[in-house]
Amino acid sequence: MTPETVLKVRSYELDSYGHVNHAVYLNYFEKARFDTLDSYGISRRKMLDNGLKIYVVRLEIDYLSQVFFEDTLQIKTVLEKLKRTSLTFCQEARTESSERAGKSVLVAKARVVAVWVSKDGSPCRMPTEIAEQHSREVLGATEGPKTRVRR
Repeated sequence: MTPETVLKVRSYELDSYGHVNHAVYLNYFEKARFDTLDSYGISRRKMLDNGLKIYVVRLEIDYLSQVFFEDTLQIKTVLEKLKRTSLTFCQEARTESSERAGKSVLVAKARVVAVWVSKDGSPCRMPTEIAEQHSREVLGATEGPKTRVRR
């Protein structure tokens, strides 16, 4: 099961052209990544309590269609690749609105590389819960993107 985050566009997220400002997608995608980690049993609070942080080291976003006030976004986040100290997320944002005749439209996609960081700021290994949960999902998956887990 791919975790999904649902967000409604608020007026202050719009730019002078009346659509969602490109920089706001950084917030949308970040929220969805942390929701995904929550689904693996790793909440932000649990990470902080254990001295863990995640630093984004690379981020690519393709903007494919405009999003407007009160549109609802559905963001799916997949852990594409896990390594010892890093992880790569692939994310897709879709929306439906009356202007789109009720069709679900892919509006943006992102690829994010992040590293696990310890209290002292150095890279560290990912929590075993994430690797184990991810492995269970990959072994049970019958469709979707191919995922590699490296240790």
